[in-house]
Amino acid sequence: CKQLVELLKHPSASVVFPAVRTVGNIVTGDDMQTQRIIDLKALPLLLNLLIHNENDIKKEACWTISNITAGNDEQIQ
Repeated sequence: CKQLVELLKHPSASVVFPAVRTVGNIVTGDDMQTQRIIDLKALPLLLNLLIHNENDIKKEACWTISNITAGNDEQIQ
């Protein structure tokens, strides 16, 4: 998972898009999966993607963040 999260910083949209989509799919799993993504410090990277030039990447980042906020109380904080 760590390498996947690191790809969110890649300069190429063709790398970032599948990475953010995959992270988004992971956080639709259970609380433990979501917590792993949070522990890898993905949230600041996802927030950064909200100002990306590609609208599809912005949309995926929003979707992923919204799934994280659907986690347990500790994860939402």
